[in-house]
Amino acid sequence: MRSFTFSLLLGCLLLFCVVPISAQFTLGVGYEIDGFDAETGINNFVRTYNGYFGNNLDEPLREMGRFSMNGLFGSAGYRMTSPGFTLGGIVTYGNSRYTNTSQLAIGLGQEHALRFNDLNFLFSGGPVLGKFLFLEGVLNIGLRHSTMEVATLYPDGSRSLSYEYDINGVYTTFTPCYEVGGSVGIRLGRMLISARVTQALAIFDGDPELGNGTSLLDPDTNRFRSDEFPRDFGKWVNDTSNYDENNAVFSRELRGTRIALAVEFFFGKPFKD
Repeated sequence: MRSFTFSLLLGCLLLFCVVPISAQFTLGVGYEIDGFDAETGINNFVRTYNGYFGNNLDEPLREMGRFSMNGLFGSAGYRMTSPGFTLGGIVTYGNSRYTNTSQLAIGLGQEHALRFNDLNFLFSGGPVLGKFLFLEGVLNIGLRHSTMEVATLYPDGSRSLSYEYDINGVYTTFTPCYEVGGSVGIRLGRMLISARVTQALAIFDGDPELGNGTSLLDPDTNRFRSDEFPRDFGKWVNDTSNYDENNAVFSRELRGTRIALAVEFFFGKPFKD
C-alpha cells in the first residue's frame, strides 16, 4: 500500500508538468476517528488497575475500544487540478478525547482523560472521474501531542491533580505520525465531500519492549515512583525504587488507523473543466 500511494502521487506530479492546470485555496472542517491498539498499553493499565483495587472498587475503569478516540478538525490548503487529475496539500489541526472514571468504595474516584492534539500535513493526488469523483492516494506527515490527565474526584464533585494518589498528574508525549492511505470524494460545485482512511507506518521508532521509545511522562519530582505512565499498575505501585524502566506506555502505541470525513470549500479560480 505504501509503494502504491507514493507511485500515484509521483505520477500525478509528473502529469501536472505537461498539462494545463487550475488551482484554488481550500478551507474545510471534518470529523475524525483515531484508531490505535489500546490492548498492550492503555487497556493493560486498566486491567491491572482494576485487579489491584479489586473489591475496593464500586466502579472499575472501562477498557477502551480500538476506535474510542474521536473529534473535530479544521483545515486549510491548496488544490491543483487538470483534466482528469488532481493534486492537493492541506494542513489540519484538531483534537480527540476519551474520559474514563473509576469509583472507590471509600467514596473517592479517579478520572483518566486521554487527549490527542494533532497537526497534520496531508498530500494527496489521483484521478478525477467524470469531473466530480475524486480518487486519491494520501500521504500524511503529522505530529501528535498526547496527554493523559489522572485526577482524584471527590464526592462533592471537585477534581484534583495533586498527590492524593501517586499516580495523579499530567503525562505527555509527542508522537510522530507518518501515514499512507487513500480517499474518495465527490465534488459539488465549490464543495468537496470526502472520506479518508490512513494507516500509521512503524518508521523512526524505538522498540518499546527494550525501553527505547518516547513514553507518556510527567516529570514531577514530588512523585515517589516512576514519572512514566505505567502499563502495569501493580508493578508500578511496588516499584518504589524505579527499577523497572520498561513498564511504561509509549508514544508509538498511541497511533494506528485514522478515519476522517471532511468537507472542503474552494476559493479563487474555478476548476478547469
